[in-house]
Amino acid sequence: MIEVAHQGVRLGRKTYIVNIATRQNRLDYVALSNTITGAVILLVGLLGGILSIWWPPIVLIGIYATMASAGAILALRLKATDKAKQ
Repeated sequence: MIEVAHQGVRLGRKTYIVNIATRQNRLDYVALSNTITGAVILLVGLLGGILSIWWPPIVLIGIYATMASAGAILALRLKATDKAKQ
């Protein structure tokens, strides 16, 4: 599950952050994105590992599905970039 989230973030970074960034700040955006993504993946993986001790897998899958749905809804609210409009 965590790998699926990571692949989604990588795709989003390639298509959105690269479109909004200029040559001067593209590396900064990508570095910040990688750092935040790594921290979130570590925290969610750790939390999921701890919760799997007490909760059945179906509950954790439901939590991950809810998080993915929330991410999709938030992604739909992103503003279009100039390059994306072309």
